[in-house]
Amino acid sequence: MASHVVEEAAMQASNADPAVRNIVAIAVLGGFAATFMLPKFARHIVHSFFLIALGAIPVLYELYVIEFQIPDFAIITYVVTAIIMLTGSTLVKDGFHEGGKFGYTAMGFGIIIMLNVLIPALYKINAITFNIPSYPPVINSVLYLISGIMLLVSTFILGE
Repeated sequence: MASHVVEEAAMQASNADPAVRNIVAIAVLGGFAATFMLPKFARHIVHSFFLIALGAIPVLYELYVIEFQIPDFAIITYVVTAIIMLTGSTLVKDGFHEGGKFGYTAMGFGIIIMLNVLIPALYKINAITFNIPSYPPVINSVLYLISGIMLLVSTFILGE
């Protein structure tokens, strides 16, 4: 019964007007951009939960725990790319500021997730001539999940 409802909702979403999908995607990006007006601590909490959700939803879907996943529309891909670049840079800055093994590991994960979305995006627009070899998408999800957890932990460690 539940899977039928999910399939019907997915079908309705794919049949939605492209203008509506674009407006929703732009609203999500605008809402995320508005988080930069929040205090640093609250902003980092929101960004870490976004990364955790971005990683956990596909992993839980692959494990058959949930029956929905993030829609695969082009505009959503670009919005997620922009958000990952912003949260990755936050992770790099916090990791550098924190120092130590955890801080440098967090900084490494921030660099990895930024390169993971930047290189394919630049390759698609022919700005670079190389691309990352293909690999299972669940690897991205696990990277986002770990990065989100690291950002959350570093936010509480730094207390900012």
